[in-house]
Amino acid sequence: PPMPRARRVSACATAPAPARRRARGRRRRRGPDPATGRARTGTTGRTQPIRPPNRSDDMASWYAIRARGTGAEVAIYDEIGAYGVSAKGFIAELGALPEGAPVDLRLNSPGGSVFDAVAIYNALKRHEGTVTVWIDGIAASAASYVAMAGDEIVMPENAFMMIHDPSGVVIGTAADMRDMAGTLDKIAASMLRGYASRSGKPEAEIAALLAAETWLSAAEALEAGLATRLAEPVRIAA
Repeated sequence: PPMPRARRVSACATAPAPARRRARGRRRRRGPDPATGRARTGTTGRTQPIRPPNRSDDMASWYAIRARGTGAEVAIYDEIGAYGVSAKGFIAELGALPEGAPVDLRLNSPGGSVFDAVAIYNALKRHEGTVTVWIDGIAASAASYVAMAGDEIVMPENAFMMIHDPSGVVIGTAADMRDMAGTLDKIAASMLRGYASRSGKPEAEIAALLAAETWLSAAEALEAGLATRLAEPVRIAA
């Protein structure tokens, strides 16, 4: 039989989605049969597939927006997309902040869905208050694109950024493969404009970095125009 066609576009090769697991039926002991007095057994049967937890439902587990006297602090410490921070949940919380409130966005993310990242990026750009991005550990792949929404992008000296072209998976005919290649080219061109606009560098120079899947130290990101300021690493007391 023909295989169903399926497409998935991702901007991250470092954060594969967890495998879905289906709960299996279990045998359980039941009470004695009232007619015979003998013990009887049965099965619970297969349960319905459990929806993978979308941690937008539990804000504290993957991100937090904390109101402060001078604005708000947003922390994203997870993947971007269905298995981590969804654009829907993030934008709902961001929209609840006072209009014009300054936002400190703290990032430590391996990336994820390019479409969720684009939606979060656009929401941050629409926000009327100042947005300062702090890359606390790593902003890789789609997370690096979110970082470009900052009016200021601050990286401690020991933080990293990774940028690359989007990738995707398609099952189908040769025509499907060619169509997916065209779609990825369009996504790549759109993301390229965002990185180049932030950096002030020629698009050709940024395109070469994306094609090579480039890992940048804080100093290299600053030199490339993808960060605006370095900060000292947080010192941890022994």
